[in-house]
Amino acid sequence: PLKATAGFLRRLNHENPNVQLLTLQVLDIAIKNGGTPFLLVIGGREPTNDLERLARARESSSNRQVQELVLKLIQDWASAFSAKAGLRDTELVRAYESLRRDGMNFPPRDPLATAAMVDSLSVSLMFPLLQSHPSISTLSDPLAPQSRGFSLTRT
Repeated sequence: PLKATAGFLRRLNHENPNVQLLTLQVLDIAIKNGGTPFLLVIGGREPTNDLERLARARESSSNRQVQELVLKLIQDWASAFSAKAGLRDTELVRAYESLRRDGMNFPPRDPLATAAMVDSLSVSLMFPLLQSHPSISTLSDPLAPQSRGFSLTRT
């Protein structure tokens, strides 16, 4: 999560607004699929400061589309984070509340921005659930090395 976040931050601070817009879109996908460790890093101080800086930027120093997308995403992510116990106290949620108190113009809320947006189970975590289902209990673990025909030992 730390290396991925560093890459996102580097691109968020890029001078080209197209790079920033694409980075925000990829970051949104990563947040929706990255799992709790990634969310905790993204919700931390440094990533949140960069996002807040883009949201608060004056029109002359920032692209309007970047600012609008950042505001939308901060609002969506904060809504989802605040609905999940381990993420309620992140810097991201505090930054959203601060921006809202300071009168930033947020777009209408996305009704799909809920804790379900950031709840993701990996296949390996879901596999015991799948195995317990009678119609698929004959499957072997798809992530186990032996089911792929290779061994982790050297020959």
